[in-house]
Amino acid sequence: MADITDVTKLRPDLKELSDKELERRMAEFQMEVDRRQAEKDREAKAAEAGIKNAVIENYLNSLREMQTWGMLPAEVVQFYTSTAGTFVPHLRHKRIKA
Repeated sequence: MADITDVTKLRPDLKELSDKELERRMAEFQMEVDRRQAEKDREAKAAEAGIKNAVIENYLNSLREMQTWGMLPAEVVQFYTSTAGTFVPHLRHKRIKA
């Protein structure tokens, strides 16, 4: 982008606006910039939560499969077993909310 040394050549209509009107427009533009940044932040957080939840789900599936085949140490099985005697690793590892 070319350097702008005189904005009035690019936007001569700005000369006609009052200081208050220019400040109002700058505030509007800043609000829109902030809104867009907040939206990008929300999308990034949701994407990160999706990745983390996939990792957790893979881990839980691995635990269940290893428990089915008797591959887990007794301490791990005990850690993930409820008082009712059911293997419930999903109760220890919650899904992440975006």
